[in-house]
Parts: sequence; structure tokens; C-alpha cells
Amino acid sequence: MKKTTIIFTLFCCLAAVHLFVPISMIARQETTLRTGQQFRFRTQPVDPYDAFRGRYVALRVAGTEKAPLPEGTKLKTYQKVYAVLKEDNEGFAKIASISTARPKTDAYIQTRVSYTTGKEVHLRQLFTRFYMEEKLAPAAEAAY
Repeated sequence: MKKTTIIFTLFCCLAAVHLFVPISMIARQETTLRTGQQFRFRTQPVDPYDAFRGRYVALRVAGTEKAPLPEGTKLKTYQKVYAVLKEDNEGFAKIASISTARPKTDAYIQTRVSYTTGKEVHLRQLFTRFYMEEKLAPAAEAAY
């Protein structure tokens, strides 16, 4: 093969990779939007300002900080777990149980263990920040 043919082939492979990566990222997000289940969480916002990041709403999500520890389960700090989500009577999501294996049928969120105490496991915050346009952040805080 000629040198130019090899270079052209390598260029085409590199271009295909450069197209595949963003397309796969977009497709994964679109699949989640189309097939995922929507949940509402109780939040307690704080509206801080960061010189480097601008305005954002720091979220404290109620009902997602701890869950009952399954009997006979030993969990380590920072261990990956799956938090099964259920809706309460008012339609807000909360963690019903946790599992070390990915649930097959229930809606879940992957998170990590902060620490365990007795019969409870404390989890890392699922969502901590929500970025929005600087002009809209005060209106979001007022609406809350």
C-alpha cells in the first residue's frame, strides 16, 4: 500500500472515533430521557454564589440520605450500592431499600455508602448542585 493510503485510512478511523464518542454520549442521554422513569424529590435549596462557577442552587434532597440496612449485609465505606426508589403518598421519591446487586425490575439510583450505624446505612448525596442561568437562580429560590 502507498503511504498516502495508509495515512488516509488512519485519518478515517480517527474521524470515526471522534464522531462515535459524542454520538454515543448523546444517545445514552436520549435513551434515559425516553425510557427512564421521572421522580420528584423534596429539596431544600441554598442559593450560593461561587466566583469561578457563578450562581447555582445547592440541593439538599430529603429522603435520600439514609436507608434501612438489609439484614446480614456488611457494607464498607464508599462501597457502590443501588438505592431502590419508591414514591410516598404525596408523589415524592424516597429510598425504600438498598442492594449491592443491580435491581432487575425496580427503579434505582447508583450511589455510594458514607457510613453505617446499627440498622441504617447513610448514603452520599444523590444530587448536590443544579446549575442554571444566573438571572433565573433568584427566581427559582423565590419560587421555592
